[in-house]
Amino acid sequence: TSKEELQSVNEELVTVNFELKDKIEEVSNSNLDLQNLMNSIDVSSIFLDRDLRIKRFTSPVQKLFNILPADIGRPLTHQTHRLDYENLEADADRVLRTLKPFEHEIKSKDGRWHCVRIVPYRTGNNQIDGVLLTFEDVTERKQAKQTLKEADRRKDEFLATLAHELRNPLAPIRSGIEILRHTEYDKVKLEQTLNIIERQTNQIIRLVDDLLDISRINEGKITLKKERLELKAAIETALETSREMIENNGQQLIISLPDEPVYLEADLTRIAQILLNLLNNAAKYTPPGGKIWLTGKKEKNEVVVRVKDTGIGIAPEMLSNIFEMYSQVENASSQSRFGLGIGLSVVKKLVEMHSGTIEAFSAGDGQGSEFVLRLPLAEEQSAPEKTIKQTLNNETAQSTNHKMPENGAVNHSKLKRILVVDDNEDAAEMLEILLSDDGHQVCTALDGKTGIEASKNFQPDICLLDIGLPNMDGYELARILREMMPDVTLIALTGWGQAEDLRRSTAAGFNHHLVKPVDFETLRTLVEQ
Repeated sequence: TSKEELQSVNEELVTVNFELKDKIEEVSNSNLDLQNLMNSIDVSSIFLDRDLRIKRFTSPVQKLFNILPADIGRPLTHQTHRLDYENLEADADRVLRTLKPFEHEIKSKDGRWHCVRIVPYRTGNNQIDGVLLTFEDVTERKQAKQTLKEADRRKDEFLATLAHELRNPLAPIRSGIEILRHTEYDKVKLEQTLNIIERQTNQIIRLVDDLLDISRINEGKITLKKERLELKAAIETALETSREMIENNGQQLIISLPDEPVYLEADLTRIAQILLNLLNNAAKYTPPGGKIWLTGKKEKNEVVVRVKDTGIGIAPEMLSNIFEMYSQVENASSQSRFGLGIGLSVVKKLVEMHSGTIEAFSAGDGQGSEFVLRLPLAEEQSAPEKTIKQTLNNETAQSTNHKMPENGAVNHSKLKRILVVDDNEDAAEMLEILLSDDGHQVCTALDGKTGIEASKNFQPDICLLDIGLPNMDGYELARILREMMPDVTLIALTGWGQAEDLRRSTAAGFNHHLVKPVDFETLRTLVEQ
């Protein structure tokens, strides 16, 4: 009987042994599956026990930690790593004590970003047996997020600038309509007003054309109409439009071109557009009295056109992206921007369509800038090269329009002495006409420094100030005028109308903030009050 019982027990043990062997193989296979899975998804992981000693790790973690299989059982503090993370052990200990998972983005010594996650390590019966550390490389994700954030910021900045650029010409147009509504027989005033409206309307048209051009180029809808043309013809076409801006700014344009004809196989309209944008860009960023050089020279099988100025220059960090969409060269004041930041982007794309190149150079802020345009020559060209110089000396052009009223002007309790400071001469002139028609004495200036000098003699009751002014912005001008004349009423009259602009104008001492194009009745009410 004992023999039979022992035999029965033995059979049961054999059966249990086979079952255990199957379980061991099953666990081993599961472990291998898990190991292969973790290696395939490239997860850097370290398992620590309750004493923060290494239990196991995955091979990808060796990119960050100097860890070997022989290190199993050693404390985490004994391991060196390539992470800029001094509190790794302290954070792991805190998760072990609080059982609250922890996540943090840190940088490695090679400049890459990693998301560190530390979670409690739970056993099958829900016991805490240590912590699990994982390290995920999130460099590309972080860069993509930063790119999207930057694109969103530039989009918002572009929309704000677009609103500003459209409001600026709309302001004198709206004032001109007000003048036309109340002017019946003064032909001189009517002609003057219509000319201003026409100029500002053309400015809006140019803005819209730039927007449409960049859209058509991006969609591949622009077809070049190439022909054999002379470089001088394209330059003359560009100068027809840009000359007025340069003369009005009191700038000197120096032209140096080859004596003999220089022929291109190109689209005359688009080459003229490229040159116009470069000349206008130089005029916008060059102070009154500055110089602009336009030179052309043949070099081997191409013509090199340079547009150089003595303007505000380009910061070194901006040179690499000056031709990108919405890229802006900013003056000392963040409000002193010109254009939509798409003109140079249009230029680059049109140049590339002509198989040419365009580069920008500058020694830095206040050092001027130079744009170098290279275009392929037509096959047949004439030889020796001489240069002629043409200088436009605009000594009579004025950078400011400073008008002082007669001392014997009407003095009535409701009539005011009003100083208008706006670098848009048409806008300042329109306001002067409208306010003068109401009987007020009006003094105008086109920049902050002239406005300060004018206020010393004129002693205005009210100052209407633009924000984006040359040589000092409207905020600085408002602070200076407030110190000089504590009781003066300061009204911001600007194309900048976002919440931050309103906050800054209040902080600068403005009593009111009106966004262009302002309704003249609103302005009239403020003046009367």
